[in-house]
Amino acid sequence: MSRILWLAAALALVSASAEAADGQGRYAAHGLGRTPCKHFVEVCEKGSDECKLTGTWIAGYLTAFNALNKDTFDILPWQPPELVAQGAFNLCKANPDAALVEAVTQVVRVLYPQRVQGASERVKIGDGKDTVYLYKDTIKDVQEQLIKTGHLKGKADGSYGPGTKAAIEAFQQDKGLPTTGVPDQRTLVALFYGAPADAQGQAAPQPGKPQATPSQSQQGGGSAAQPAPKLDLRLSPQQ
Repeated sequence: MSRILWLAAALALVSASAEAADGQGRYAAHGLGRTPCKHFVEVCEKGSDECKLTGTWIAGYLTAFNALNKDTFDILPWQPPELVAQGAFNLCKANPDAALVEAVTQVVRVLYPQRVQGASERVKIGDGKDTVYLYKDTIKDVQEQLIKTGHLKGKADGSYGPGTKAAIEAFQQDKGLPTTGVPDQRTLVALFYGAPADAQGQAAPQPGKPQATPSQSQQGGGSAAQPAPKLDLRLSPQQ
């Protein structure tokens, strides 16, 4: 299983307060967002150029989300963009009658709590292949989470010093992850979403019984009042 697929499978379903388009949560979907999930899955399984074009549409969706949503500078502070496409693909396989825009929106809702709310300096952590760049605000979120898990004492300040590195190392050791002291994607998924990890960093989705119905977005409009697609995950929401 690829690292991106593992990350998508590891995301826990959480609620978010992203603003809706109108008072009843309805919005008009345009372009590839109206694509039925069944078709999206088919073209991506075939590896066609249409699947790549859909990835471009998703990138535009994410940019628009950053631009138009209050208190959102970056919806993907440390997650790779491919994660959204893979998460939407997983959702669409479980909900073939939904529209692509619904699946993408649901993945964004999962990612929403870890968004960066304002412009933030990026900090280099690690060296060589272990190098990552994180926003200072994200480092502060990491520290706050490490404090909750009991791996770090003190106050979150957004600075990645020896104490924070030691806390990451302790957390990685507890979770069976490579003890690098670098908060890479596997470590952050485990920290924020409680993902179990084995030596290969793989987590397999478990079969579920998602309930989905066709929505207005397939005819050009979407509604938050429709049953939301449910990710087929092995994880529970982190409390």
